[in-house]
Amino acid sequence: MLRQRGVSAVRISPHLPVAYYEALQKADVAMEIDHELFRERRRRKSREEASFIHAAQHAAESACAEVIAHLAVSEIKDGLLWLDGRPHASNRIAQYNGDSRGRWEGNTLIVETTNFGKEVYDPSYAGGGMRPNVNGTFTLIERFTRTGPDVLEYQFTINDPTWYTAPFTAKIPMTRNPKPLYEFACHEGNYSLPGILEGARRLEAETAKQRTNPSSR
Repeated sequence: MLRQRGVSAVRISPHLPVAYYEALQKADVAMEIDHELFRERRRRKSREEASFIHAAQHAAESACAEVIAHLAVSEIKDGLLWLDGRPHASNRIAQYNGDSRGRWEGNTLIVETTNFGKEVYDPSYAGGGMRPNVNGTFTLIERFTRTGPDVLEYQFTINDPTWYTAPFTAKIPMTRNPKPLYEFACHEGNYSLPGILEGARRLEAETAKQRTNPSSR
């Protein structure tokens, strides 16, 4: 993707986050470490330096967009997460999965979601289930932090002053799985497949019987 956009080489800081470095490496983009790249004394950049910085930023944003797209698809969302600082939609506009906005704080991607619909999924409600979004005050803040080469720390905070007396937070370390990834979907259809097929064969048999013996109708 990066090479298709004309990015074949970038100059990076030695403090570039590991996730960005690996994304560039995976995209086969040549990297040159420049220890002077972001020093305060270099206030003014040459056109070449500015071009390298822009290319590195663009590469990091593209890598981030790919990660968010995978996260969004796994949660059956529309695949869009705005990172440009735009405000949330009007609180009069409610959506089933809410309205999400993202921002970076260091190596942590923070996603704040508001504007949920009449019902929300609450992991602490009845062992994890849907419950009413009274007054529409349910908000969700998620944090994604790369804490190691194979670990992504996922943290979420739920705040709903109508339902709870105070916000609560939980953390889940997610480790890299080298095995193939499968579709994130429910399996009710797989479990009930024998019954579905049995019912269809019975209907076919009854239809065939009626055709051969019209008096059985």
